[in-house]
Amino acid sequence: MTDATAGPPHRSDDTWVYLDDPRMPAVAHGWKLHISARPGALEDLLARVGPVLRRHVCHAKHALDADVLRALNSGYRSPGAVGKAVTVYPAPGTVVAVAADLVRALRGLDGPRVLSDRRVAPDAPVYYRYGPFEASYRTGAGGRLESAMTGPDGQVFDGLATGRYRCPPWAEDPFRPSSAAPGPDPAALVLGGRYRITSGIARAAHGNVYRAVDRTTGLAVILKQARPFVGEDGSGQDARDRLRHEGTVLLALEGVDGVPGFLDYFRHGADEFLVTTDCGGPNLRRDVTENGPFRPGVPGRDPLELADRLERILHRVHDRGVVVRDVKPDNIVRDAAGYCHLVDFGISALYGDGPTGSTLGYIPPGSAEDSTRLDDDRYALGVTLGFAATGLDPVLVDPSAQVNQERTLAGIQSAGVDPEVARRIRTLMRVPAADRLPPAVDDRLLDEIIAHTVAFCVRQARDMVCDPTARIDLYAGSSGLGLELLHHRGQPGVARTAELLANWTAKQSRDLSASLFSGWTGVALFLRRAGIGCRDWDHDHDPRLRPVGRPGGGPPEADLIEGVAGVGLGHLLLADGSAGDAEHAAHAAHEAGQARQAHVEIAAECHRLLTSGEATFTPVDAGKPGNAALAEGMAHGVAGAAYFLTAYAHVTGDAAAVEAARAACDRLAAVTPDLVGRSLEPAASRRYGSWCRGLAGIGTVLLYAGDRLAEPCYHELAQQCADSCVRIAPRMPQAVYCCGLAGVGDFLVDCGRWDQAFDVVRLILARSGGTWSSPDFPDVELTGSTAGWAGGSAGVLGFLRRLRERGGVRPTSAP
Repeated sequence: MTDATAGPPHRSDDTWVYLDDPRMPAVAHGWKLHISARPGALEDLLARVGPVLRRHVCHAKHALDADVLRALNSGYRSPGAVGKAVTVYPAPGTVVAVAADLVRALRGLDGPRVLSDRRVAPDAPVYYRYGPFEASYRTGAGGRLESAMTGPDGQVFDGLATGRYRCPPWAEDPFRPSSAAPGPDPAALVLGGRYRITSGIARAAHGNVYRAVDRTTGLAVILKQARPFVGEDGSGQDARDRLRHEGTVLLALEGVDGVPGFLDYFRHGADEFLVTTDCGGPNLRRDVTENGPFRPGVPGRDPLELADRLERILHRVHDRGVVVRDVKPDNIVRDAAGYCHLVDFGISALYGDGPTGSTLGYIPPGSAEDSTRLDDDRYALGVTLGFAATGLDPVLVDPSAQVNQERTLAGIQSAGVDPEVARRIRTLMRVPAADRLPPAVDDRLLDEIIAHTVAFCVRQARDMVCDPTARIDLYAGSSGLGLELLHHRGQPGVARTAELLANWTAKQSRDLSASLFSGWTGVALFLRRAGIGCRDWDHDHDPRLRPVGRPGGGPPEADLIEGVAGVGLGHLLLADGSAGDAEHAAHAAHEAGQARQAHVEIAAECHRLLTSGEATFTPVDAGKPGNAALAEGMAHGVAGAAYFLTAYAHVTGDAAAVEAARAACDRLAAVTPDLVGRSLEPAASRRYGSWCRGLAGIGTVLLYAGDRLAEPCYHELAQQCADSCVRIAPRMPQAVYCCGLAGVGDFLVDCGRWDQAFDVVRLILARSGGTWSSPDFPDVELTGSTAGWAGGSAGVLGFLRRLRERGGVRPTSAP
């Protein structure tokens, strides 16, 4: 395939073939082009594109093969990835010329619409948008990953591709005049001549779902959209075929209670729309997220009543010759009266005929994607009932569906589900009663798990240094992974790998902030502790490590992840130079004096910015259920600031600093009882247990402040936080450190609650793939394993190490 684009040197990974042009100047971000294609046309498209690329100065990449492109075009990875068979990064000022050549070469070809872009010409699949040329990520105030692009005035714009076109304010569209009128508001659209959109329900690559009003009848309806060529399978069927099929199924189900009624089907441009009756909302996933799990005996929220209703609907559906094949929480909605309904029949089988497709975790092990067994629907209902009773999704991380099934059931058992509900789940899934819990974890098993995880992190580190786009920050990149590996240098291959990782990190160029977790301060900390910073990087006086205002001229961010609290803490750690062992203590002593003073002075500036109120926190929506204690928490709230202020007071001994720390911790202590109370409410978010936006992080700060400020009441509050975390942990779906079980377990280590910390290890094992002694810890996506600190195995490893040692330091433990 690469012969078609031969010319520039190329390299490849599991998804892309990269074509690197040595003439191309370094460009952080700019106007880039995407070329869309159907999987079966990829070879022809590359043959046409290759000569064009060779005539211009540009980098490019293309999908590895047709199967990879089919996966990209499915939209499951990201709506913003659909259609991007080829990406071209033109030299500055040449995007219009390159696009014109590509349009001439590709006229008449079809491909899925690239939702994140605008189209260059209507008769060729060439699209454009302003976006990053190099990977540059940060963690936003809500904890969401952002691809940061910094404009000429310092303004930052998130460059991640989404399901709609966006452009930073400093960039002028080279293909359209600046006076071009914006597109119509979707909420004001009338489709099919009669359906006025009133609101959106879901945004997806294959098509959006809207609520609308039929202007002819006044009836509230649902509009389901299907876009051409999205989700195309090997037979050429795409989202439109599945939507037509759904309409056929709904006609066959006419009059069945508990399913939508068919009303209309029409085309609007190249898109097609199915119109159905409105069964209400929200779906079961959102219901459980916002209101907590269903519990026996609670009116309107009894899981057995839910199962009874859904089984009756399934029975009636099956009687009409339909197998749903996609029963899951997202496809169950509840109306205003509390009755549930099944929706979405796009991959259903009607008398044995229908598109292939399924949702991982909701089909029995060994069942084919085109299975039409009635028991498969009942199995999916059992998994859905498990979600309704716990809020836990099925485990997906292991290559074996059988292992994933066992771990899914282990998670349900760990959550303490009512025995009758558990029996109903097993009956629907057709699995026997058994004790599926992980074994009790002792130090010997813990040693095996740690050794396996260290080996995994070493392999990931060696892969990372081969990827020029890999992240280097502490939160999710090489610095966080490296800081943990430094604690395991006695194990085979670790010392050499940590040195390799540090040297590679020191050579990287990235557009990062000064922050501790997402920026240069965390990188400097890793290099200092790896012992190479004084040789290769002057991180004692580097201006990149100084706090600055928000991009665009706003006040500095105050928080720990991206703001001055984290920068200040990082400089205290750089001044201390200690990673908890004699070697680094000696290194710190050697570099004492002016270097230490430089870091303390920057920490003092951070202290001033916080205590003066000049640095501010990004406002958060306290009413959003998933935010939990985000405004008060460690990562983006007052707890993180209190953590730094207390550490600064301890390091400097300054009386005014001690008072400032005590005032900050008193404010945190004052709101903690209310947070503990809220965390125990039935509808409380599971994130109340987390390190980043919950009580594990807040408790960590109170425990530390209780020691440093000699305040016993902080310790008492920390223990209350720990009690709540222990109650919440069995319902937490993530194994990772940030927002997950590893953060909870690490806090319990601080509290000296060893037995409960070992129980958290068992919960993590129940969420993981592999074997009990060689587990594969799922990352934040739940479908694979990576080695980042916040959302991968390095953070889990740090918790396991500290538990095994009955203490020890984290990468960012305050001095």
